[in-house]
Amino acid sequence: MLDLYNNSAVDLAKDLSLINTETTTVGNIVDLAGYEGVVFCGLTGTVTTGDGYTIIQEGDAADLADAATAPAASVQGGIILNAGDNDIVRRMAYRGGKRYVRPAFVSDGTFNGRLMIASLKLRPAVGPTAAQST
Repeated sequence: MLDLYNNSAVDLAKDLSLINTETTTVGNIVDLAGYEGVVFCGLTGTVTTGDGYTIIQEGDAADLADAATAPAASVQGGIILNAGDNDIVRRMAYRGGKRYVRPAFVSDGTFNGRLMIASLKLRPAVGPTAAQST
């Protein structure tokens, strides 16, 4: 049981805020050093208008100055939102070769809704031994 807890780390990848825009809203950078991958969990509040989806940006620079959209082969699932998707949870995962990643919400037209994204880093390179996890 404790292996699940000890072999993961959670961070805030995008704070709960109103997105009211026609542009891309980027989240916080997640450092995957020592981890195999990450699951992003998006939680909505009220979504009144528009549609949108989340992409994962990846790069080698700590500030993601070299950010590029992660290739489809490195991503599973998706956080796709439409008007009326109130109080729901969606997830997507990244398992690629870059150290730094972040979610970015792409508004398709004028989007108006609340979104928060948490990150769950999984499979650390160094984890607890069986004796430590009981």
